[in-house]
Amino acid sequence: MKFSITSFLIYAMSAAKSFDIGSKLTGGEGYEYETKETIVSVDFSTDCDSCKVYGGIGALLDGKPSTKFTVEAISDVDIASSTIVINVDVRYNTRKTHLNHFSITSSDDISFDPLEVGMQARDEVEGSWESIHVESDLVWADREEKKQIMFNNYNSFFEYRLTLKKKANTNKVEISDYDIISKILSTLAAETYYKLTGIQLFSPSTLQPKGAFMIGMVNNPSKNFMVSLNILPLGKVDNFLNIYRFRDDPKGTSNYQTLGDRQPCLSFLPNSYKLEASIVDKIGYKHYRHGKDNLTEKVESTVVIKVLGDVMKLYVDGQVVGSTATKFSDRPDYTILYAFASGNLHVPANVVVKGLSFINLKNDSLVPELRGQ
Repeated sequence: MKFSITSFLIYAMSAAKSFDIGSKLTGGEGYEYETKETIVSVDFSTDCDSCKVYGGIGALLDGKPSTKFTVEAISDVDIASSTIVINVDVRYNTRKTHLNHFSITSSDDISFDPLEVGMQARDEVEGSWESIHVESDLVWADREEKKQIMFNNYNSFFEYRLTLKKKANTNKVEISDYDIISKILSTLAAETYYKLTGIQLFSPSTLQPKGAFMIGMVNNPSKNFMVSLNILPLGKVDNFLNIYRFRDDPKGTSNYQTLGDRQPCLSFLPNSYKLEASIVDKIGYKHYRHGKDNLTEKVESTVVIKVLGDVMKLYVDGQVVGSTATKFSDRPDYTILYAFASGNLHVPANVVVKGLSFINLKNDSLVPELRGQ
């Protein structure tokens, strides 16, 4: 099955108000593909010889829980089997995309829930599939409930495959919806927005940090930048708590010993809402630790790390709360940074994170919400 998504992605972006997007997209190298027709190919396959399909791909991707995608086994052998797998392949035909989460909605009958849900990916047509996540014994709290599945993915891929495994001694696998198309399009929109504005948005936009969850990537980041987000604290923990960490090596395990470990990093000190903002430059580990709680439990605040010129400043709700020196000449250039919420070296902060963004700045940048601070 193939279909075309022709609605122009840029209309989802508030940046449309500030300059002529059409000329940006057609005026230079690296933007031409945005004017091409967006084609997504979706294919279905299964290793079940007797199975029949009801609802089809349309019911799976239409966003309506009332329509069901059902694969029914007919033969006794296939009904008894616990190894039958259903594959749903989704390919965006213009360029590779990065995917780190999707949602899947349960059906009306708990006995037809898949035994296992997996995600595979590959770089080219007819290429080898690579398993990037498996979720066993997935449990929904209710029927027709949407469950978000997050996973680490350090690369962009040409094609993704959802795998659904049937339970033994059950004649059906049934789900109500699968929203991978919207996740791919939001990734494409974020990439375009970054090209036009220098602001990298991440998805999911709202989440609670968990150990080493890679929320996205920043290509060719500026040495002058801001990282902004809203934080809703949910409770203190007697440990160092990481909120986010940007680093140049997604599989790195060093804390602040090498360049690229913290570019930057935001944490809470133990049993407090005292913020620590940190960065590693060529001289070493630079940080600012505030002496009292910066945030209030169950109260949402905007927190910004701004690295501009030779200074890193920490803002809470538009007010500077501290700073530390980090010379422009001591900060290296990076081809790519990987964003984590949180890292793998400290306990994830007990917070809700909203709207994390990485913003490239020029030396004379004045960010509107910080102007005058």
